[in-house]
Amino acid sequence: MTATIGRLAPCGCGPTGAEAARAIRAGLAAAQWHHSDVPRKVTTALMQRRDGPAQRDTALWLGLLTLTAAARVATWGTGWAVRFLAVHGVPDGAASASRWHPCGHGTAFRTAWLVDLSGHLARFKVLRNPTSGRCRHLPRHAGGHRNLAAEQDRLQAEPVAAFGEFRADIGSAALLRALYPVRIDTSGQDGFLPEIGR
Repeated sequence: MTATIGRLAPCGCGPTGAEAARAIRAGLAAAQWHHSDVPRKVTTALMQRRDGPAQRDTALWLGLLTLTAAARVATWGTGWAVRFLAVHGVPDGAASASRWHPCGHGTAFRTAWLVDLSGHLARFKVLRNPTSGRCRHLPRHAGGHRNLAAEQDRLQAEPVAAFGEFRADIGSAALLRALYPVRIDTSGQDGFLPEIGR
């Protein structure tokens, strides 16, 4: 499935697509089976974003990473280092993986820059691209209305192409010629060159 940015994806799963009409015929539209028994006021109160709990959890996460890394360094060369490596893997891998997802949706913190900071760090820890990760993940929850995979592919290709151009410039010395031009006055050259040839 491909689509350009800003257009509906051609999957038919939008609110006016063929799948919507089929869902209405099947009795799935405005269904009550998936609604929660929790009153709306309670649900709204639970969904309020706050910085405090997320800051506490982030401090705990980073503290565990620091403590287990320090324990690994302190016990390096012993059997305990292997144990601390295994313990370090829990906040490093599992906690990072579960942290990038809500940050990608912007729901972990109330403050946007804290969402971005925590999300970028968590994505870095699990080797995910922090910038284009949102482009690829959000359509999963948006019902396929936008497919930003082409934009992510373009953004991923840009630094690769730039590095290739840089490498080619280094190989041909074009970059050095552009950065360090040597300018000399050639007015005395005519009298100087014959003297060298003697």
